[in-house]
Amino acid sequence: MAPRVILDDSYKLVVTLYIQSGLTSDDISTSLFNDFGINVSTRTIDRKLRSWNITRRTRTEESEALLSRIQVLFSNNGLSDEEMLRVLVREGFQ
Repeated sequence: MAPRVILDDSYKLVVTLYIQSGLTSDDISTSLFNDFGINVSTRTIDRKLRSWNITRRTRTEESEALLSRIQVLFSNNGLSDEEMLRVLVREGFQ
């Protein structure tokens, strides 16, 4: 097995593209090894993501329509967070 390496800034773009593709840190570790021959732990990837200020969260812009719809889904329909998310995505909210 190849020795573990420190993930430097030259891989920032590659890791960012992997994140945007929805890969987990474990998937990224595997892909970096398969694609570039470097062995990086998932903890190193997570630490570098934090230091590069790269997050997996999609920022959602609050709107009155979104807040109103969440209130209806929660209060009137009693949906869980995951159920509300599925409904909102299906309705075109991002």
